[in-house]
Formats: sequence, C-alpha cells, structure tokens
Amino acid sequence: MISVLIGIIGLTFMQAGAVSAPLIDMRGPEPILRLPPAMTEALRQFDSDFTPRRMRDYPRWIWSPADCEPQPECRQTRYKPTSRQALFAVIGDFNGDRILDVVVDGDDRVQARRLVILSEGSRFRVTELTHSDHISKEVEARRKVGITAGSRDDGLDYGLSLVRRGTVQSHFEPSPLVLATDAFEEEFWEKSAVVHYYRDGRWQDYWTSD
Repeated sequence: MISVLIGIIGLTFMQAGAVSAPLIDMRGPEPILRLPPAMTEALRQFDSDFTPRRMRDYPRWIWSPADCEPQPECRQTRYKPTSRQALFAVIGDFNGDRILDVVVDGDDRVQARRLVILSEGSRFRVTELTHSDHISKEVEARRKVGITAGSRDDGLDYGLSLVRRGTVQSHFEPSPLVLATDAFEEEFWEKSAVVHYYRDGRWQDYWTSD
C-alpha cells in the first residue's frame, strides 16, 4: 500500500509542474525531477507505478552541507546537485540529436529500475538499463549488516552524475574515452566508478575508478 501511494505522489510531482524540457527543480528543500508531458506519458506507458528516487534515499553526508564532516575538506568533495544532475537522475543529450534525454533511478511496486528516456525524433522511448531489489529491500539488507537508521552510511551506496562531452581519461582503461555526446557516471561511494555512454545504438562502460 505504501509503495502504491508513493508511486501516485511521484507521478503527480512530475505532472504538476509541466515544463518544456526535463530539469532538476532546485527551488524546494531538495531537488525534484520534473519532466515535460511527452516524457511523462512515455514513462507512464512503460511503468505507471515507477517513482523516481529522492535525495533523502541517500546518506545525508553525501549531499547535505550540515551533515558533511570534516570541514572544509568535505565541502570540496560532497555531491553538488544542479538543474542537470541529482543522485538519482541525470539529464543530457545522450544520443547526440540535441534533444535532452533522462536517466533516472526509481522503484515501482516490486523492484528498483534504472530507466532511460531517450528521444526518437518527436517521440520518446523508455528502456530499462538495470534492475535490482526494491529500495526497501536494499536499505533493509544494509541495516542487517550493522548499518543503523540515520547513521553516516544509512541509505543507498551509489549515485549518478553528469559527464559532459569531451575526453575522459582513466588509469583503469587502456586509452582515453572521447565523448561526442553527454554521458553519466555511476559512483559507488569510496569504492569504484564507471561512465556509461551511448554509442552505436547501445550503452557501453568506461571504468574511471576501481
């Protein structure tokens, strides 16, 4: 019942603030993903119960200045949401057609999903990149290994960020990655990181940390 209610609320948030292009709305107490009507409808048809994550699903020390220690070092490394990125969503032109696309992490009633809303001419197509346990099961599993609610590590242990077109270099890959389009990076806190980029009709990986 709780997940159904959350799904309804999530879709209401996206529909209520109709916009002409996707954006991360920074005006409230935490960033909210807002989608234009065409994207909202494509997402609804693909999975009507899907709800984007929220910043509060992640450890507060990652994104909240008040909970980031020690200062000033922490202030320099903590995550900075913008109108194009939040821990749960990235907005960019991933297929190079000059139309903004969206990658978003969220949950429906039964599982967690990473979805991409990609432009196809005047329409948008939704596909699933990955899926895993529902967020409630992920957080429950972390608490079973000794992570307590409200602690530094309470919440999801990974997040997303925007990678602009250009050259990415990594000691973990044999050669630099030259991006002609935007991409996104998935970081596992203090563990590893990988850039996901769209090329030749499919998503590919480039490891930046291990």
